[in-house]
Amino acid sequence: MKIKVTTSNDEIRGLVSNAKEKGQIVGLVPTMGALHQGHLSLVQEANKKADFTVASIFVNPTQFDDNSDLENYPRSLDADIHMLEEVNCNAVYVPSSDEVYKDSKPFEFDFNGLNKPMEGEYRAGHFQGVVQVVKRLFEIINPDLACFGLKDFQQYAIIKEMVNQLNIPIDVIGCETIREENGLALSSRNQLLAQEDLQSALLISKALRLIQQNYRKHSPAELKALAVEPLQKEINLEYLEIADSDRLQPIESWSEAKHARAFIAAKVGEVRLIDNMEIF
Repeated sequence: MKIKVTTSNDEIRGLVSNAKEKGQIVGLVPTMGALHQGHLSLVQEANKKADFTVASIFVNPTQFDDNSDLENYPRSLDADIHMLEEVNCNAVYVPSSDEVYKDSKPFEFDFNGLNKPMEGEYRAGHFQGVVQVVKRLFEIINPDLACFGLKDFQQYAIIKEMVNQLNIPIDVIGCETIREENGLALSSRNQLLAQEDLQSALLISKALRLIQQNYRKHSPAELKALAVEPLQKEINLEYLEIADSDRLQPIESWSEAKHARAFIAAKVGEVRLIDNMEIF
């Protein structure tokens, strides 16, 4: 299927409006490009629930707290478009920053504390940039549903909170993390890893799996200590946290949470990776 590629707000709105006039459900998969099978799985999930699927490719400058990270973020537009065509995505929106943010208005949003722990401690202003761009994409494209990967679970929780608070009529769908056979979570940043750092990167998912498989035997604090020890020798660990899946607050006992997840962020060589895993 030939995919429609546009850089224009007006054109993507026209395509979506035409689909809706036909009674079609419109799905959105927001991305920053450098696509991999994880992104494609989001498109495939959107295709199951929608009749017309749009992917956006936009490296959003407002969510980067480090200019070198923004400059080094991998970009592969031609390959991305080809991959989207292969999974029957209907349209791809590839705007400039000026196009996304023209006519945008600042808005007040209460994160309800979801932005404070974990990523919030290490990436100042990151989630303000995330909600800003996602709200704009929702306004421009006006989808019925949007799919987000759970590898960025804190981001997913914040977007759900934004949609609920602002009464945006969009179904936000979280999709499971896609992993390599060795357990490494797929990420656009993986392609920046030096060959000698790949084995060290595998320690991230191994630590999460250790927590997931042994939570009945140990307290959260004991498991964190067990998981952290092998990591500190190999990678630059920023945080390893066990938290309530709903409030994202650290827990000291399993009884504090109906659902819990383990979260991790670390620099492997020069590349910052994040991952998380459901415990129960």
